[in-house]
Amino acid sequence: MGKFASYFHKKMKKIITIISLCVVLSACSLFGADKYNLPEKNEEIMELARTSEDTGLLEFLSEHENEGVRASVAKNPETPAKVLVKMLKNDESQIVLNYLAANTKAPAEVLEELAKSENDLIRHAVAKNPATPESVMEIFVTDPSSTVQKMLTENENLTKEVMHKIINESMNETVLLLFNRDDLPNDIVELLKNHSNEEISTKAKNYQVK
Repeated sequence: MGKFASYFHKKMKKIITIISLCVVLSACSLFGADKYNLPEKNEEIMELARTSEDTGLLEFLSEHENEGVRASVAKNPETPAKVLVKMLKNDESQIVLNYLAANTKAPAEVLEELAKSENDLIRHAVAKNPATPESVMEIFVTDPSSTVQKMLTENENLTKEVMHKIINESMNETVLLLFNRDDLPNDIVELLKNHSNEEISTKAKNYQVK
């Protein structure tokens, strides 16, 4: 009987601890909501998450139960890097991760990890993000998705080195997309003039650097 009483006591103590923790977490959540005087409608909270510059509020909303609210936090350029890193590790929503991949203030470690995603849309966003490191851009040169390669050619910070890799390693369809840019360096244009593909070489000869 004594062993049973001891076992029962330990079990009850554990249950009480768990209940107490839940109460504390709920209280913290309510406190946060009260502290920031959040509106009742999720649409209004989403707008707040999208436009706010309050880093404390953004960190609080990064764990909101509504996916749209968290996605708004993920794409807000004012969201602190540490919060974006935490969202990468803890949030499984593909929508949230997609907005995170498009955030121009996302730290390199976040973009490097998202570049490995099996979700094409997430890689699309990373490929076009001007904050994406050159080392990651190079990976996308031979990405199996033609759309990812297309997004890469549209990246405003596409480096000359990556352009060289596109010319040498990407599909001709991707190389042709480089002509949609108005900032091709002269040496890149000259290189393209001698390309083995007639359409590419012709476009290069007619290309005018702006």
